[in-house]
Amino acid sequence: DDTVVVIGRSSDPDLPYYARRRAMMLRPENQTDHLLRRLATEDYHILFSWDPRFDPIWVADYWRWVGVVSAHTYTLGASPQDLRAPPIMTTDNTSEIDALSRGGATSLLAAPLHVPCDTAGHLVPAGARGTWLRVRADPNARIWPSLVLAPVPARQVLVLAPLITFGLPTASISCAGAGEIVIDGAYDAPPPG
Repeated sequence: DDTVVVIGRSSDPDLPYYARRRAMMLRPENQTDHLLRRLATEDYHILFSWDPRFDPIWVADYWRWVGVVSAHTYTLGASPQDLRAPPIMTTDNTSEIDALSRGGATSLLAAPLHVPCDTAGHLVPAGARGTWLRVRADPNARIWPSLVLAPVPARQVLVLAPLITFGLPTASISCAGAGEIVIDGAYDAPPPG
């Protein structure tokens, strides 16, 4: 019974109708700051994108935390607990990753890693318990930590559950919408929540 924000379907109500969901259809002309701020304070915790490669997934920036649960579906919330344990999470809240580095966690990177946004997969060190990445990126960038799940809008912190890396020592990251993203740190720690 979640209320859903839908992008990329114009105002065609077929999707929420057949899914039996209440939804806000976000068309380009109603993607205003006022409306998006209001949605983020109300009971909208699911974002569905018809085509996340091109749709304005930046609307998720109005929620503090964003998670990816499928090829088209995101969870949105004020905290990681609101997201219901998705395998990929992102936020601009750096307090938890700052606590990792202050607590003595050593980065899996010896130096910042520059990942060109050429849509090819680039290997990034991954942790066994989960991977926290500190990211510098153009806000228009989209990052794909998985070939089968939707991309995330670029934010300062990207968290990958072990499900994404399958226990391997590296993860494959690709991006689009910018020249590159820079990964300044990678930490082995369980996802929040």
